[in-house]
Amino acid sequence: RGGICIFNGTPGCGKSTYIKSLVFKNPGVHFVILPQYLLLNQDAFRMFLLGTANKGNRVFIIEDCEQLLVQREENGVQFASVISDILNYTSGVISDITCTKFIFTFNTDLTKIDKALLRRGRLKVKYEFMPLKGENLEKIADKTGYTLTDENKKDGVSLADLYANFEEVELGETKKRKKIGFVDYEDCEEDMSYGFE
Repeated sequence: RGGICIFNGTPGCGKSTYIKSLVFKNPGVHFVILPQYLLLNQDAFRMFLLGTANKGNRVFIIEDCEQLLVQREENGVQFASVISDILNYTSGVISDITCTKFIFTFNTDLTKIDKALLRRGRLKVKYEFMPLKGENLEKIADKTGYTLTDENKKDGVSLADLYANFEEVELGETKKRKKIGFVDYEDCEEDMSYGFE
């Protein structure tokens, strides 16, 4: 079934990393990173959708798309028609044919997003990514060697900040930087999960 997943929240708090994890853990799903300008070329995108309707399970990922999804009355005619298309792709007739799924990420508040996108039945998942606090923050700070201050503990720390200064570790004969997110290509065959905590 078609539908929309929305990941919003503070920059650096794990939206893209979570998507990377989904890609690795679901090899039977075709994840397509979709540039926003392609949605703006409505005829081309519609033809693409219909032309590939029975090509398997597909999920379109559109990152940092605040401008694309804001309420129609606040945006121009072109963006308003893009919202209408997305609504049709995810719960209209085209959705029944193509089973289109979208993952949208953005850093703005949900109140600025067109309310039609948030309708029950169309919206399958909504998750807000926020700075880590409490026990989870302390665990990862301990792993990464991040020094916590009282202010950090109160306000929280993003994953990006926690991993930014992660110390290098010895792996065999070469030094590699431990990371969260995608692995280097040559690592993929050895361990698809490397780097995910």
